[in-house]
This record gives sequence, structure tokens and C-alpha cells, in this order.
Amino acid sequence: MHSLIVSLFSLTASIPQLNLLLDESDIMEDLKILSRASSSKMTAGMKKIYAQSVHAMDLDSMSPYDAKIEDGKLFYDKKWFHRGQNVMIDTKTNDMKFNAILVQIGTSEIWIKKTTDAIKSKITLTDLHNGKYALYRRSS
Repeated sequence: MHSLIVSLFSLTASIPQLNLLLDESDIMEDLKILSRASSSKMTAGMKKIYAQSVHAMDLDSMSPYDAKIEDGKLFYDKKWFHRGQNVMIDTKTNDMKFNAILVQIGTSEIWIKKTTDAIKSKITLTDLHNGKYALYRRSS
């Protein structure tokens, strides 16, 4: 009986196993890529799985506005902005647009100076990411 137990353990130990641990954000990103590539070819079951996974995602990752700061430059709406650049700010809360200059780019916020009255204001990356403000390039 003892030899039978040993042989069973040796059989189970010799079976190769592959355990993959993926980050949930990696899975969501892969699902987005797959859905874009084959949106018309998705079956009803695939659409249901994708819809459920999108609802499970964090709200920050679903934001349509990409905003980040790297090496003292702001990346927003697929464009790079630098200090001293002329921009137009569109405030989504009160539908107001004004011209400004990027005075400072910090680690999590930017400082702008209105060209009309030289008032400085802070705009955080969260505000840009959530769509509270929009930044557009402006010629000097």
C-alpha cells in the first residue's frame, strides 16, 4: 500500500502545471484591443462578457481624456505641451473659454496665467482627466 501512495504522488508531481497571474488592468486592456480589432465579428456571448468586464473596470481607466506629466512636459489629448506655451482653456463647468500661458508644470498639476488679466490658476491632472477642463494649442 505504501508503494501505491508513493507512485500516486510521483505521478501528480510530474504533471506540468502552468499558472498565469495577470493583472486585471492587463486583461481589460487586452479586451479593449480585441474588441476594437474585431468589433463587427464579435458574437453575442463575447459582447456580453466584454460588457460585464467593462462595467467591472475602474472609472479612472475609462476616462476618455488621457493626461500625464513626464519630464516637465504635459501629455494631454495625444499632444505634448511645455512650459511657456500658449494654450486655450475650455472650462466645461461654465462653458467659458480663455487664452492662457502654461507657467509651470508640476508633478500632478499645471499652473496657467490668463493673458487677459494675468491671473494665475492651478489645474490638476485629475481635472484634465475627468474632463473638467480642456486644453488646446494656440499659435503665439
